[in-house]
Order: sequence, then structure tokens, then C-alpha cells
Amino acid sequence: MVAFTLAAWLVALGSLPRLCLATGHPTLQFDPNTISPCLEWENNAHNLVCEEVRRYWNITALEFSRWNPSVGQNCQPWIAASYCVAPLERVPSSATTSQTTTTTKTTATTSTHTLGPSPISWTARGCYLDGVANEPVLERRISSQGGDAALTITKCKDSCYKSFFVFAGVRAGNECHCGSYVAGEWALNATECNAPCSGNRTETCGGTGRLNVFKALESEAIPTTSSRTGAIQTTTATR
Repeated sequence: MVAFTLAAWLVALGSLPRLCLATGHPTLQFDPNTISPCLEWENNAHNLVCEEVRRYWNITALEFSRWNPSVGQNCQPWIAASYCVAPLERVPSSATTSQTTTTTKTTATTSTHTLGPSPISWTARGCYLDGVANEPVLERRISSQGGDAALTITKCKDSCYKSFFVFAGVRAGNECHCGSYVAGEWALNATECNAPCSGNRTETCGGTGRLNVFKALESEAIPTTSSRTGAIQTTTATR
């Protein structure tokens, strides 16, 4: 088993004292052309200095601009946004891969995990502005382009959870959107989400350019097991 983990690599990567921390997902607007997948993001909400961010993460000007195409090698333009500082391609294989080989003549049991049942409990996150095409509040639209003629909030929640998303959002009365994180800002007034749901007009499903967002209170994953007896050799690798 390789002991050097991704977390250890990220800690070792930074070399200067600082007041802010990177996150595993963007919390602000970001360039849709940013390199993907990205493991760590710097969120420039507190007047960070571009050159200091690059120096802290030991990133060259050329690398930073390639990962974040909206920023030139001269650090311009530099706005309040989220920037990728640790794409998957930069991570050493030893930090993301673990391998175990076992040979035995006993009963072997393997376990896998499946998504638990759709949760009964969801928390409302509020009414969000959602009017910029390249900067959606939730990353994926589940409903068809013409909208869902029978949309309800429960139906959207179930669709998102079954697609392995923990955030669900309803928009314009007939649209369902899902995401693994929430971007954007709240509307000035929650009453701006005022469109009746197409499948239940007693419910409110967002509005024009407005999204009602909900978060699942996740259930435990359900393990499934299988067994066999004999000489086995197993190798697992995770990246």
C-alpha cells in the first residue's frame, strides 16, 4: 500500500504561510474552459493576488494560463472567480493510486456500494439568480429542452439523486437542474421564485431566470457482498 496520499501531496505542495484555503470545488463563477478534472480551486473572494497564488502553489505562468484560459501569463484579467490550482494531470500517480495484491486459500468476500434510497429529507437552500448561460447555479439540466409538462419538486429531487447529485433545483415552472455544488448568488427577494410547477400548481418551481435549490440529507450507502472459496489474487487500483 502506498502511504503517500493525495492530501499529503497537497499539503506538501504549498510552501508559504497564507490566510485562505483551496476547496475541492469552485465556490464562485469560473471559466467553463478551465481544465478538467480539477481537484483543488482557489476562490478569489478576498482580493487574492494572482502572482502570490501561483507562487504558493508552485505554478508557472504558462501552466496557470493553460489551466485557466481566461487569465493571461501577465495575470490579467484577474477577477473575483474560482481558479484551478491542482488539476488531476499534475498529481503524482503515487498520490492518487493505491495497490494491494493478496493471494490466499480462504473464502474471499468483496463489497461494493450502491446509492442509498432517495432521501425523505431535503433542505431548501433558497431562490438563486440563474440568468447566465455559461455560469449556471447547478451544473446539469435533467429535463428536456422543452421542459417537463408534469414537473414536481419531488420528481426533480428523485431524478437528481438517482443521477448521483445531492443538489436539485427547479426553474421556470418546468425545468429540473442538478449539481454536486451550488454556484451563483441568491435573488434579492425569495418571492422572485414564483412560477407554479407544471405538475403541481400548488408548488413553486423557481421563476424566469430564478432557481429554487434543495440539498439532500444523504442516506448511508447500501453495501452488497459476494463470496467465493479458493485460491484468489486481487488487485485494486484507485485514481
